Amino acid sequence: MSEFLFSEESDDNELIPETEQEFWDVLIVDDEEAVHSITKTVLKSKVIDGRKLRFHSAFNGQQATDWLRKQQDFAVILLDVVMENDQAGLDACLVIRDELQLNTVRIILRTGQPGSTPEEEVILKYKINDYKEKNELTASKLFSCIVTAVRSYHDLVTLQESQTALVKEKNAIEKMNNDMAIVTQEIAHKAQLLEESNRYKSEFLANMSHELRTPLNSVLILSSLLSDNDENNLGPDQIESLNIIQKSGKELLDLIEDILALSQLETGKIKPCYQQHSVYELCRSLIEKYAPLAQEKGLVFDWHIDKNVPEDAVMDVQKVKQGVSNLLSNAIKFTSQGTVTLIIKYEGQENSLHIAVEDTGIGIEDSELKGIFESFQQVDGSVSRAYGGVGLGLTLTQRIVNVVGGKVIAASEIGKGSIFTIIVPLNHKCSDDKSYLPANHADKKSLNDAQKQVLIVDDNSRNVFSLIQGLKSRKMKIFVAENGQSALDKLAQNPAIDIILMDIMMPVMDGNTAMKAIRASGKYNELPIIAITAKTLREDRDQALSSGASECVSKPVDIHALTKLMDEWL
Repeated sequence: MSEFLFSEESDDNELIPETEQEFWDVLIVDDEEAVHSITKTVLKSKVIDGRKLRFHSAFNGQQATDWLRKQQDFAVILLDVVMENDQAGLDACLVIRDELQLNTVRIILRTGQPGSTPEEEVILKYKINDYKEKNELTASKLFSCIVTAVRSYHDLVTLQESQTALVKEKNAIEKMNNDMAIVTQEIAHKAQLLEESNRYKSEFLANMSHELRTPLNSVLILSSLLSDNDENNLGPDQIESLNIIQKSGKELLDLIEDILALSQLETGKIKPCYQQHSVYELCRSLIEKYAPLAQEKGLVFDWHIDKNVPEDAVMDVQKVKQGVSNLLSNAIKFTSQGTVTLIIKYEGQENSLHIAVEDTGIGIEDSELKGIFESFQQVDGSVSRAYGGVGLGLTLTQRIVNVVGGKVIAASEIGKGSIFTIIVPLNHKCSDDKSYLPANHADKKSLNDAQKQVLIVDDNSRNVFSLIQGLKSRKMKIFVAENGQSALDKLAQNPAIDIILMDIMMPVMDGNTAMKAIRASGKYNELPIIAITAKTLREDRDQALSSGASECVSKPVDIHALTKLMDEWL
């Protein structure tokens, strides 16, 4: 049974709709209906901390516990003891506290027979919050008792809600930490997969570079030898055809170099190496290479070096030269008429070189400038068809310059030309590693080739044939070995061999292992060994040198440069 008693007006005569009013729910449990009526009459208009009281009635202990099983947000229970039996109220307390686990509701025990239910025993055993005799409860005392109970209930509920919120927050944090741990593991796993993928890609490109360089080696060596026309038996058309083969082969080689360099940059394998170098020598080498190319195309090649440019500077000259070379190559490619200009300035305040390449070429739209440094990007398809290339030059330039702490700035106007500026900081210290520098053999004396014996070690018969043809005019005695083990045998049979041209990747025994064995014997410490390899990563060169190579040359071989190098070592 339930009954709700509310006054029609609040204390300030303002009508409060029931749906908008919050209440303190009070459960009256007593078998005397008059007790219910008097309690409601006394308390119906009372407001405690902004809320009125809402009354519910139960006339025995069983009704009370049934009610509490359905609704558990009561603030106060006014509980009689003797109802359907002498212990009905106390039995209800046990259900409320122990079975239903309602610890926030405040229980005020009202009894008309205090002797049968001693106060101290009841409060401790049945977890009663207050104990009152019915005959002592005046209206004011009852209200005071209700106020204390309601506020205690509110504090407990607030505390419980705070604890619940803290538990939820703790669980949320633990879940977030678990999620973060899972995400971190996934990121680490993906990073590992990416690292493996990059390694596989790098290995694939390195192997592909090796496989492409090997046939190119024969093509370029033999076409170069034929185009020399030493026997004067070739006509102009035949020589021109050979020159085209040479040019096409070099273009293919440049493309291979670009793709391999991009892979090395992406995997972080290219590191800076700073050395003291002449700025004027850098400029001279660039002019010597690109001025003839510009003139062949009918362009004017100009250059300018400011007077305040230092004669020497600490920089990674190889990477700077590669970056500027890419810009000059692009400028010549995309300029049909006019001028290509190399400009070098020094900015003292920031201690940097500004190396600019300016042209009067086709120019670039402002909207296209942002994308020109992306891999495989050109302004549009018509550019690719008209000028060729895959769009790696500017990407490589930017990334190579970034390796040495610099940057590339581009400015262009469509139809009028472009200017690309590489800013190279000069605040670096010299690196300890000098393995990238070519050896200086100026003090070596050149001897009569006829007295010399050379051992060519290579498993590829086309490479062997090409090298033999390249050395034929030198009248050297040539021995051939198809792998490292065969090279050791040949050397043991012919200890007077003067120089070895050693391939690296071979079956049975590779070149590095063979060179270590040759040096370890102690008999050939002064024997020049030139490693010739299609693997061009810096670590490959370092490995060859540490294995005992005197010098390392990349395929495809420039036969004239190779014979000159042999002369220096001999």
